[in-house]
Amino acid sequence: MRIGVMFTVLALVAGGPGVAQATCKFAATRDGSADLAGVAKVVIATGPGDLKVVASADARRIVARGSACASSQELLDKLDVEVRREGDTVFIDAGLADARDMITVGKIYAHINIGVALPPDLPVELRDSSGAISVSGVAALKLDDSSGNIEVDDVGSVEIKDSSGDIAVTKARGDVTVTFDGSGDIVIRDVGGNAEVGSDGSGDIRISDVKGNVVIGNDGSGEILVENVGGDFTVGNDGSGGITHRGVTGKIAIPER
Repeated sequence: MRIGVMFTVLALVAGGPGVAQATCKFAATRDGSADLAGVAKVVIATGPGDLKVVASADARRIVARGSACASSQELLDKLDVEVRREGDTVFIDAGLADARDMITVGKIYAHINIGVALPPDLPVELRDSSGAISVSGVAALKLDDSSGNIEVDDVGSVEIKDSSGDIAVTKARGDVTVTFDGSGDIVIRDVGGNAEVGSDGSGDIRISDVKGNVVIGNDGSGEILVENVGGDFTVGNDGSGGITHRGVTGKIAIPER
């Protein structure tokens, strides 16, 4: 993918400067890129704002573009997208240069929406503070998120830790693991390996079309619906809410009511 084409796509992904200008008092575009040769992993860290990661077989570089929005020029100047390489890992950092200066009270605000394009054979580690997240096409994803909805599609394996917000994972070739979810609905479907939810505070859990096993360790509250499972279905502890299962090929072990 030519870099000019990638920037055009990422401008739409990140919201673009035109969108930011219409809704922000101060706005600017931030971008960066890195060569692919010898890269084994991509690590992304973002502050407040939305994030979209798209993997494409046409990608020839790792490219990040952000749409920065702030209530003052001083805060805007501190919003940045940094792309750097250390050994075989590419790091992408987006947000305020000094997080200690972050103020989100009343009419004072600063955030950056960012889009990242990369090849499909690279695993991604992602740490995000707040905002919606969309990831598609990557080889593997490890995600640690504080708040905001998460959408993951067409990936290898997935591991998610989330404090709040809905989680939707569709079409994973390997295992899908939600180690912890504080609140929000969880939807997992079309999984080539196993699907596991370690601990869920509140919200419905819907899991379907899994070739391997489905395991839910601890569920605080909310309905559980599991359908079309090639292996076993196990629930360790369920606080409140019904458990419904259909089309489970293997053994079923759920708490008695």
